[in-house]
Amino acid sequence: MIGEERLTADEFAGDVDYALPEPPGPKEVIEVSGGPGVESDPDRLDLDGLAARLLGRRDMDVFRIGRH
Repeated sequence: MIGEERLTADEFAGDVDYALPEPPGPKEVIEVSGGPGVESDPDRLDLDGLAARLLGRRDMDVFRIGRH
């Protein structure tokens, strides 16, 4: 048997924090996420630094970063 569960957008997304810090420009995103060339060297990617700058929070996994 195949079933489904429908959720409203609010039920799916949960609470949304609309009080986020001012977003950085592209140069700052590159700097806080690993520096120039990070796109060709994924081992240098610093998602924690990026989350701290974009969301004001650290120690988040990629799913929580995406959700916020």
